[in-house]
Amino acid sequence: MADQFLHHYIFALSWQRYFRLCLILFNVLALGSILSCSIEKETKDKDGPGFLAAIQNDSILDLTLSFSQSDLEQHLEDERKIDGTMTLGREEPVPIRLASRGVTRKKICDFPPLHVYLPDSMALVLGWGAYKKYKLVTHCHKNNDDDDLLLREFLVYQMYHLITPVSLKVQLCRSWYYTESDSIRHFSFFIEDEDEMSYRVGGDLLEDAIKELPPVDKVQYQNLVLFQYMIGNTDWNLTQRHNIKFIKIDDNPYLTPVPYDFDYSGLVNAPYATPYPTLPIKHVRERLWQYRGQSEDDLSVSVSLFIAKKHELLQLIDLSNYVSDSSKKDMLDYVLSFYQQIEQPGGIGQLMKMKSKLE
Repeated sequence: MADQFLHHYIFALSWQRYFRLCLILFNVLALGSILSCSIEKETKDKDGPGFLAAIQNDSILDLTLSFSQSDLEQHLEDERKIDGTMTLGREEPVPIRLASRGVTRKKICDFPPLHVYLPDSMALVLGWGAYKKYKLVTHCHKNNDDDDLLLREFLVYQMYHLITPVSLKVQLCRSWYYTESDSIRHFSFFIEDEDEMSYRVGGDLLEDAIKELPPVDKVQYQNLVLFQYMIGNTDWNLTQRHNIKFIKIDDNPYLTPVPYDFDYSGLVNAPYATPYPTLPIKHVRERLWQYRGQSEDDLSVSVSLFIAKKHELLQLIDLSNYVSDSSKKDMLDYVLSFYQQIEQPGGIGQLMKMKSKLE
């Protein structure tokens, strides 16, 4: 009798456990389906703040990347993704994927610029949003002097953000790279995802596939040209969309241009940077006025903006904690030479006369 009772008890207990197991499994699958739908929807819509907004702060961020150097070098040209891990500050490592990017720097640098791909599951859990692909600007060569070039470009991004919020934000990092053969430490910085920026400013990113370029906001274009002239950058082209993205702000019928990639500018003054051969300058430190509007156009709004921002722009450079003193002086002198030109009577008129050099 006792044996029979025990048999029925074990059967009942087993059935209960089986039922509970099925219930748990059903809930897990249902939750997984919900999460999957959420990720799919977020990835498609890309509405909301993202990874850069989550990590953004005024101080430097500690970043650790672990990956196979041989795998990265093997896929330098095809930019195939490789496995790695990323650690932010004292947080736990997160599995990520990495890929090389860029054109010139992949050929001439010891270490390529990177794309960092965030995993869907972890991005959702950690509140990193739906944007999964971020540019990481890295050092070019192993010597520490090379960090100054990176830091100068980082400051240029910040300078443009002082001119307009419709610009790409950046986050400076103190980076450790661990590979199978080496461990190195350098500065780096993340660049805001373009869709993330679009959400932040209340606009929509113009897709590259759209060939016909709608009209561009005149004042925003003038701000762009004046800024590129200030930093001595000719490595951009509006019609070819070279180093330019376009944003359609909700309350503005015209497009706003957003520049990026400033390492070929005179203000950064990278040793590998050279002007395009067809341009009438021999060195990137030579400024070239690249305005494509009418010679009689009024740039007074843009000039007034830059003059109003003069103190902030100079202070941003002067108060930088990481750029060397020699780089600070060089950058300050270069920017001041721009202001000496536009602040003098008729200074902007002289620039407008230079427009004929481009035609």
